[in-house]
Amino acid sequence: MNTIYYSGSMGETIIGICLLQATHVHNKLAIKIIEKFPKLVNDINISEDYYGLSPLHQAVINQDCHMLYTLLKKGADVNARCYGAFFCAEDQKASRTDSLEHEYVELSPKTNYTG
Repeated sequence: MNTIYYSGSMGETIIGICLLQATHVHNKLAIKIIEKFPKLVNDINISEDYYGLSPLHQAVINQDCHMLYTLLKKGADVNARCYGAFFCAEDQKASRTDSLEHEYVELSPKTNYTG
């Protein structure tokens, strides 16, 4: 069994940990790991707060154009969505519920979010 595909206790992934550090050395390590294990380019965080956070999202957060380019060349999914509580509008967090019928979460359509 290959432990490279396991998530940490907080839902984090090995590529996510590298990109969270946002250093040149960690970015190079992330790229090397993706070259060896290409499916990890779309591996997501599975915690309640950050569910769906992918390496591509992290590269955007880090404002790292080189990593964005590299991940896209390696097959990163540009349509991936984050559904974790962290990504909800503040007034929708209390209404957020999971469903076994589908992968997305259900939210109250009422919000005062204007962005």
